Amino acid sequence: IRYDESSRLVKSLSGNMAALGHVLGETSAKTAQASTFGPFSPYAGMTRLQPDRSGLSYVPQDLRALFVGAAEKFSVSAGLLARIAQTESGFNPDALSPKGAQGIMQLMPGTARDMGVDDPFNANQSIFGGARYIRELLDRFAGDVEKALLAYNWGPGNVTSWIDRGSDPAQVPEESRSYVARVMAPEPSIAQFVKSIQLARLTDIAG
Repeated sequence: IRYDESSRLVKSLSGNMAALGHVLGETSAKTAQASTFGPFSPYAGMTRLQPDRSGLSYVPQDLRALFVGAAEKFSVSAGLLARIAQTESGFNPDALSPKGAQGIMQLMPGTARDMGVDDPFNANQSIFGGARYIRELLDRFAGDVEKALLAYNWGPGNVTSWIDRGSDPAQVPEESRSYVARVMAPEPSIAQFVKSIQLARLTDIAG
């Protein structure tokens, strides 16, 4: 690898490390854990960094305590709850989908009632109801986050039938595949950091 290429690469990685530190907020980059993307992710086959999102810096400040409280009550990740809300409604408590899903967590009326939600447009009730629902789905699908998210979007009955048929990703509706990918995808700076590492490896090999 030539000196000028090495220098440029080091600077690029340094910048991405700074971005990574910003995303992790108060936590250290050491809390990031490596895993791989599932079949529904556009990054399938890549290594993913999963930061501790306890800072929730991307969440509106008035909602952060609600996500943390709901996460603690139902033993789920506050970051996962926040990413669901971000993907479902953009953190809009008044969101209403064409299919009738309501509130920040976009619960269908029947699901909202089952989760003890009286007012789906109340942020507190919606977040706690959504947390209870994703907890139930995680338990139902043996802790598999991607299957739980798929069930959140597509319906648990559909996911169970899909598993019984062999779990072929091609049989999942495009909307649901996209939904899981968006929730599970890393923050933009994380994705760029991962790609930079891969570029470094490829450049070194080609060197």
